[in-house]
Amino acid sequence: MSSGNSKRYRIKISLLFYLILIFVQFVIWIQCPDEDIISFLKYYACAIYIVGIIIPLLLGINIVHPYILYLLAFGVFMMSRVFLDTFGVENAFFDVATWANDWSFFSQPIQFEMLNALIFFLLFASLGALSVFYLSSGLYENRSIKEATPIMLAVRRLGFALFIAFTIPYLIYLYQAVKYVMENGYLAVYLNESATSVTNPFLRISDDFCIAGLFLYLSTFPSGKKYKFAIIFYIFTLLIMLGTGGRTATFTQIFAFIVYLGLRGLRIDKRRIIYFSLTVCGLIYTAQIVNDFRDKGFEGLVCDSESDIPIAQLVQTFFWQQGTSIQTIGRTIEHADDVTNGWLYFYGPITDNLRKNPVAESLNFGIPQGQVAETVKKSYSWSDKLSYIVAPKYYLSGHGMGSSAIAESYIFGGMFGVMFVGYMLVFCVIFFVEKYKKTYTGVFLLFFMLPAFFISPRSAPMNIVPVLFRPLFMLFFIQLLFYGCFVFLIIYFDLQKLYMHLLLRCHLVNYLIE
Repeated sequence: MSSGNSKRYRIKISLLFYLILIFVQFVIWIQCPDEDIISFLKYYACAIYIVGIIIPLLLGINIVHPYILYLLAFGVFMMSRVFLDTFGVENAFFDVATWANDWSFFSQPIQFEMLNALIFFLLFASLGALSVFYLSSGLYENRSIKEATPIMLAVRRLGFALFIAFTIPYLIYLYQAVKYVMENGYLAVYLNESATSVTNPFLRISDDFCIAGLFLYLSTFPSGKKYKFAIIFYIFTLLIMLGTGGRTATFTQIFAFIVYLGLRGLRIDKRRIIYFSLTVCGLIYTAQIVNDFRDKGFEGLVCDSESDIPIAQLVQTFFWQQGTSIQTIGRTIEHADDVTNGWLYFYGPITDNLRKNPVAESLNFGIPQGQVAETVKKSYSWSDKLSYIVAPKYYLSGHGMGSSAIAESYIFGGMFGVMFVGYMLVFCVIFFVEKYKKTYTGVFLLFFMLPAFFISPRSAPMNIVPVLFRPLFMLFFIQLLFYGCFVFLIIYFDLQKLYMHLLLRCHLVNYLIE
């Protein structure tokens, strides 16, 4: 049996295995909830998650593949408290005391539905990824990067030029953003009624153009000193972004960059695993420092020897804090019947994005910025709606529950919505990755798409669509520019030929007349 056929056979066996697990899960789902079955489901959910990581690795998928990194992000955001609760580290999985001072626990039917939603999403997400690997079993292997074409070289120069031109304004933009958080606090970002904490229009567009130029440059797979400089600058800006308090956004950007390195041929050996583990520990520690800074300012960063936190407790606290998104699922299940037309909230990230502009505001069709009552009334943001339903006072003061792909899938179509979205979300993203990972347009879009994909366990899954609006417009403009120049050159040289032809004919006529 050839290597390709062997891989397809192993993928086929894995697909059959997941179909059996899905059938078993349906049998469990129709049972009556009680304490014993809920306890079993917690262990079962942990087992399904671990198996979901092991199987792709056994199939030969690179550990830095976006699906593996998505599962790691899913584990941090959605599974942390399940693991902590299951192994007795923290008895806080069903405790809703972490938000709005609500010291209570979810009821058993809600707990049962939460765990079933979690398991169904994991199973169908894994099925979606395996479907891509089966349909295009040769695609997920690392292929050699093709030699740069003239268009790629032109895009590379254009990207680097944009990157260099807007570097200084972008650094000023980051400085002002960090300064705003330091002076006003992290919650002020959400209470701010403008689109951003930086009001200067030129600095605001520098954010888009500098990063877009950087991504354009990297998408052509360059090498040399310029490439190293671009990488160092990118990592440097990501570290600065931590100063704004946005831990999750920063770490998902880092994950996207790791995927990029994987596309360039990065393979993880034993030495790199050690480096990767040390990096993860460093990021966890940094995240906790950012959290203290976000809550307390600079005094939160200063601690004496008596108040030092042990490393084990710090790691535990990190995962417990990051795992709070699991409660969004429970709250959504509690209040699902309070909302009509839940599918509007599922597509809300797209429709709301189209309504956040001066034209929509002038037509009285826009959505106000910041966490105000009018935002909840006019928008279809499930995170805003749910936070306001649960605790309006806390929402209006800048707090919020956030969202979750599972929660928004549930409001979209109940448990069957969870199954459908779990499958389609992973299938579509992974298929795009495998299909276009060696083209500069595909890699450029992945820099924007993957962070939204990695953050989707604690965010809206449809956020992937609006984040592509600007890069798609830029790609369209670039293609239009190149093809426009091409057509111009053709027309120009044809006109030159016509002119020379007419000139020669005039000379010939004059010669004959004479």
